[in-house]
Amino acid sequence: MFSPSARFVCLALALVLPCLDGCTSFLARQMVEAPNKLQTPPEQQPEIAAFFDQVRDQDFSRTDMVPVGPPPAQLSIAVMPPGDANMEYHTDITKHQASVHFKPGKLQRYSSRPKGTIVLLPAFQNGKFMMLPWAFVLAKAGYQCVLVDLRGEGLSTGNWITWGNVESRDVQQLIHWLYAQNIVYGPLVLMGVSYGASVALRAAALDSQVKAVVAIEPFVNAVDVIHRGGRIMFPTLSHFVSAARMNEAVKEADQLADTRLETATALPAASSLNIPVMYIYGGKDQFVPATDQQELISATRHTEHLGIPAANHMTLPIEFPKYQQPVLDWLARTLNNGSAPPPR
Repeated sequence: MFSPSARFVCLALALVLPCLDGCTSFLARQMVEAPNKLQTPPEQQPEIAAFFDQVRDQDFSRTDMVPVGPPPAQLSIAVMPPGDANMEYHTDITKHQASVHFKPGKLQRYSSRPKGTIVLLPAFQNGKFMMLPWAFVLAKAGYQCVLVDLRGEGLSTGNWITWGNVESRDVQQLIHWLYAQNIVYGPLVLMGVSYGASVALRAAALDSQVKAVVAIEPFVNAVDVIHRGGRIMFPTLSHFVSAARMNEAVKEADQLADTRLETATALPAASSLNIPVMYIYGGKDQFVPATDQQELISATRHTEHLGIPAANHMTLPIEFPKYQQPVLDWLARTLNNGSAPPPR
């Protein structure tokens, strides 16, 4: 459900071959080429496609492709109404591996109107179904959820990603489309993980219709996290590649995606927001160190911060049962809609 290391494996393969011609170009493509062009989206993988089809048929009230751009792309979305699916969910996390048991039943929809609408934005190289467990938790609490494949992810189209520069405008356009289609009920909230959280902060700064943001482990700057991520996942790579080579790859990636990755930062957006933001970070997060976390938190006017001491950047998203109740309580206080789910 959550596999952020795959792209760093590709980066590693390039980094350990610095003597080969085209290594910098290969690195650059790994930074910005659409993830669904480099690996098969989960919804299309035969071994799990049947599960996704079942969820789509029994639990979503609507699926659609939403046009955005420029550059032109279509975002794949799915809408889950409020209801209780009696979800089973638990994790087994050790020092060397993590496993998830996730089994939802058929969503028993509530008859009352949603308390609000929450747009769910997944982490880098993850499609909308990464956020499916959260959607079931939020639906049970009375919220309508919109699960989104960001451009180049999952079933969405688009040739390149820009680490938030274009994607934040995509989400702004998606918000306008949701309102035009009468899909939004109550206050609109953006909730994202890692890359999706950074996009959520930037999209919220573009659209006053967003009333709150839940940002789970957002990064401050894309270039920093690209540099840091490969070396954390594969520490020996520092012996094979220089910072100068990485910077050359970033410049080439800029040309490929027609962007500037050094401007892919959530900090200006966070400092401009005048709405409530809840930040959630793991105490052992090396991708987004404590200094970066505090920089975002300090820049935000109306914020609460929740730390999960034992979690790191990889485990925090799957350990959400540890902090789901504080998130639900915060949403209830922030949106002034009470804490009890509506009657069936």
